[in-house]
Amino acid sequence: MKHYMMIGFVFALVLSFAGCNPGDQNTETGEDVEYIPMRTNDGTDQHVSNDVKNILREYEEIKTVKAVNTPKTVIVAVEIKHSKRLKLEEHEKSYEEALQKAFPDMIIELSTDKKLVIEIDRLEHAIKEKSISRKKLEIKIQKLIKMMNKKT
Repeated sequence: MKHYMMIGFVFALVLSFAGCNPGDQNTETGEDVEYIPMRTNDGTDQHVSNDVKNILREYEEIKTVKAVNTPKTVIVAVEIKHSKRLKLEEHEKSYEEALQKAFPDMIIELSTDKKLVIEIDRLEHAIKEKSISRKKLEIKIQKLIKMMNKKT
């Protein structure tokens, strides 16, 4: 009887360690960066946003990058892998420096807030579906910038 209990214990232990597997490795590769040839109905070009995504894609700790732009402003939200969040301020500073260096004439707003990742993702989809005008895009971006500044 003790022998069966010991086998059951070992089996339960193996199953519990299997549950600790980090899961699908594709989500940890920083591949949640969607490049879309984005244009609004009235011609706001989103190539700056795609360039921002290309720059930030090089950082291995970044899991997701969402970005939209107006002619003068780029708003960026990044999601950092959980294991790399201990140095969050250092990461944010290095991203901002890299983006300012690449786009010195643009106003760049960067956040690591999950809510902003979701909001900017919605804007990207609206741009992709061509369901937002340039004026509405600018208003939405200003609201998101206010949201970013409230939290800091």
